[in-house]
Amino acid sequence: MKHIRFRRVWLLCLSLLLLVCVSVSARADTNWFCLYCGRENIPAYSYCPDCGTARGTSRVVVCGNCGTEITVLEGYRYCPNCGSPISADLRSVATPVPRSTTAPRPTATPRPTAVPRSTAAPLSIRPSAAVFSWYSETTRYYYNQLTTQEKQLFSLLYDGIMNFETVIPFPDGFTVSMYNRVINVIRFDCPEIIQCSKYTYYYRDEALVRAEPQYCLTRDAYAQHWSAIQSAVQGMRSLPGFSASDYSKEFAIYRYIIEHCSYQIDEPATVYADSVYWYGRAQCCGYVRALNLALRYYGIPCLHITGYTYTNGQRNDDRGHDWTMARIDGEWYHCDATWDDPTWERSDHPAAFPGNGNAYLKYFNQTDEFMLKNRTMDDLGFTRPACYSVSGNYAYREGIYVSQWTEDPVSYVKYQIIARRDQGLKTITIQFETAAVYETVYSRLNDGIINRLKNAGSYRWWYDKGANFLYIIVP
Repeated sequence: MKHIRFRRVWLLCLSLLLLVCVSVSARADTNWFCLYCGRENIPAYSYCPDCGTARGTSRVVVCGNCGTEITVLEGYRYCPNCGSPISADLRSVATPVPRSTTAPRPTATPRPTAVPRSTAAPLSIRPSAAVFSWYSETTRYYYNQLTTQEKQLFSLLYDGIMNFETVIPFPDGFTVSMYNRVINVIRFDCPEIIQCSKYTYYYRDEALVRAEPQYCLTRDAYAQHWSAIQSAVQGMRSLPGFSASDYSKEFAIYRYIIEHCSYQIDEPATVYADSVYWYGRAQCCGYVRALNLALRYYGIPCLHITGYTYTNGQRNDDRGHDWTMARIDGEWYHCDATWDDPTWERSDHPAAFPGNGNAYLKYFNQTDEFMLKNRTMDDLGFTRPACYSVSGNYAYREGIYVSQWTEDPVSYVKYQIIARRDQGLKTITIQFETAAVYETVYSRLNDGIINRLKNAGSYRWWYDKGANFLYIIVP
């Protein structure tokens, strides 16, 4: 009986021991810690819920006590060499590479997340080409009347031309009507553009697509011509009479252009600013661009005028004519360097300019009333200033302008004629405000002034009724 009881006790103890072992084994199997992130007491998951590291992943760590490198698995807590516990701080020794896991299959199709459309950088309203800033933007009369969107189109076209691009594409939003205004600014408000001979554009349903410029200069030739222009214009500050006033600057530049250029209309290279500064010959638009470029460099606002001229009510030709309008000392004036250059043979140029005081500048700083007697101006789609002042007129500045307010105009004219003849001038010019003033003066001139001219030899007395100019030519 004792033997049976002992066996039962022994079986009971063995069962209890087995239960404890199973319990410990189960606890060891279900609770583990992650060596990478240090998470403790992780249940029986295959992966750490914090960092995703798979259970059983091996890792090499260094024992902080004895320095032994140990290849361990999750749940391995002690160094086999010294028995020191492996701390969770050792997770910084290596960078974990989590085991890739299969993404759980969604129970429903998720709604796609909208991806924001990339926004293009806003277009510039000012060209990036350095030549655009060679003179002040405030002197660009037509450009400053463009809208913001038109300036964006202008900048695309301007930079494309300065980069010698043969195809200039345009983004959406630009129309043909915008292009027509912008191309007039390119042609008539940018005298620094000397390399482009033709502008072709393409559109679809009024939407502008692209432009294809054609060039009359290569990139290297442009660099040479532009360098020559810069040198000539920058050197004008040393011209005789050049000073701080707008009038002195304008007069010095005006005479320089007339003296260094001859009128030539039959050559295609005579329509840009380099026709004056590089070739020394130009037609009217070449004179205008050369003059405007220099005026703007010295801070004088100006604009390019196009139109037609008339003689006795008949239009002179179908090619039209170009001249300049400039703001001088606060007032706007017309000036026409082409018609003041005597190399253009006209009946109202009886003497040469320049040379020994023979200068007369009939079209230097004139009013609307004077210029538009025999001219019309094209509508380029921009407003223009009014020209009504005579204070910057050449005849007025030289003391040979006779207005209806001139005190004793007869004596004034007699004195001017005698004084200029005694100075040795062979061309004496006087401008009258109106024909009525001239008739009054002419009817009251006594024979003394005529006899004095006769004693000097043959002379020519010629009055231009259309312009109210008197010319006296003496040998």
